[in-house]
Amino acid sequence: MDDINRLLAKAGRGDGAALESLYRQLGNGVYCLALSILGEKGAAEDVLQETFVRVWTMAHTHSPGKSGRSWILAIARNLCLDRLRAAQNAGPSKEGEEERSGSEALSFVDNLELKDALGKLEEQARKIVVLHLAAGFKFREIAALLGEKQSRVQRAYYAGVEQLSAYYTIQ
Repeated sequence: MDDINRLLAKAGRGDGAALESLYRQLGNGVYCLALSILGEKGAAEDVLQETFVRVWTMAHTHSPGKSGRSWILAIARNLCLDRLRAAQNAGPSKEGEEERSGSEALSFVDNLELKDALGKLEEQARKIVVLHLAAGFKFREIAALLGEKQSRVQRAYYAGVEQLSAYYTIQ
């Protein structure tokens, strides 16, 4: 049994320190996954928190023979998909865009060039590049998350990186 599965078993028995350790190990990956799917920092943070609340309440249901990391990431992915469906059913917001806080606006300006470069990629390639480079997911894990073949994920990743390289060469 790997470390994640051991921690899930402990969390399932009510061990808060095990949950904290899971959060430290997988929190960044969950956040990057949510951000790559939802595209909004606030929504990704919400999904991060909701994911670990679900892990805490459902850890006892995890099958020890299955990958704990994949189980947690599937929870996050499903929460993201639920949000996307809810937003689609709700239609456009009438309130307009929220104002950004000072630090968020500063962060936005700092990352504007990277966001512009990533924005040039097709959506699937952008998700794959972010999940691999920012969250550290392996290609097989990304393939499982996105329901794609690993070879397709790798091709999209390398094509995306090539596009980013060309973008920065031109700049």
